[in-house]
Formats: sequence, structure tokens, C-alpha cells
Amino acid sequence: GDNASAKWSTWLQSQFDEFTSYLMEHVGNYGKVYALRTFCGVIATHSRIVHNDSSGQEKEMISEVLLTKLIEAVVRLNSNSYCLDDSNVDADLSTEEALLTLLDSEFIGQYRDVQYFVLMVVQKLAVQLLNSTIEKQRVD
Repeated sequence: GDNASAKWSTWLQSQFDEFTSYLMEHVGNYGKVYALRTFCGVIATHSRIVHNDSSGQEKEMISEVLLTKLIEAVVRLNSNSYCLDDSNVDADLSTEEALLTLLDSEFIGQYRDVQYFVLMVVQKLAVQLLNSTIEKQRVD
């Protein structure tokens, strides 16, 4: 029972990871609107439960991991690197204006928690790009 359940969970997670990678590729490399909308739907339906210690209430929050992947895809790195944790971030950022407009109107502009987490991801990306630039200047 437990072994079959563990195998199923592992397989299901691997399929989900493959699906989100596909969406990232089609948003980031091809600027596909359907992939962006699907990705937003995946984020909206895969919330996580957060416990409030003071009130004891449970609240649903968006998945920071999925939102980070979405932002990485929309503001794609020309080096085709989608990982914000890479220390080798020295590529120019680029994005399609139409994708940003669609993302804002249908997803970011609608929800406060999404706005907050998008800001956090953008801040993390900005710090990494700044650090990369500083390191590059030291080497040169």
C-alpha cells in the first residue's frame, strides 16, 4: 500500500515537473499566450495552506515556487537559463510586451498575494543581476 502510494506520488510529481517545464519553455521561448494562461491556471489551482499562529486559522496562498517559474519564463534570460539561483547570470533580460500586458491584466492585477510574490521574485532577480554585474566588473 505505502510503496505503491509513494511510487504514484513520485511519478505524479515528475509528470507535474515535466508539465511546468513545458509551460516555461513555451512561455519563455515562444511567447505562447495559451501557455501563459495555462500556467496561471496551474498556479491558481495549486495553492498551499498556511497556518496563522495567532488566530489558528488556515489560509490558502499561491505557490511561490510556481510563481517564480512563471516569472522566470516571462522575463526569460537570453542564455535560456531559467534558474534564478544560478550565480552565472550575465545575460540580458528580455520579454514580450504583449505577454506582460496579458499577465498583468489577467493575473497579477487581480490578486494582492500574486502582486507581493511577483515583487519578491523581481527583487531577487534584480539583486542577482546586480551582483553578477559587480562581479563581472571586478574580473575585468
